[in-house]
Amino acid sequence: MDDIRSFGEKLRNKLEKNYGSKVLQIILYGSYARGEATSESDVDFLVVVDDSLDPWEVRRSLGDVLLDILLKDGRLVSVLVVPKSFYESYHSPFLKQIHKEGIPL
Repeated sequence: MDDIRSFGEKLRNKLEKNYGSKVLQIILYGSYARGEATSESDVDFLVVVDDSLDPWEVRRSLGDVLLDILLKDGRLVSVLVVPKSFYESYHSPFLKQIHKEGIPL
């Protein structure tokens, strides 16, 4: 789990460098959060950002970090970026599951 947290820290460092305090939360979810990961599992992160940011632009800014993790560690990292208002108001089963099982970093 330490290597997974280090991936989250790499994401956080890149995001804070580019967007500062507008990055509100990073949450590990999926099989790693549930303790069910296998060697084939990807690593899933949800990034909650200030409503003033474009989630697609934030996601694009992480390309070099995600490629670096893949090449150095052989892990596929999936990142979903959502605005705060969407995260707090949208009640899909998917987001409810992240609320339930997610691990804030």
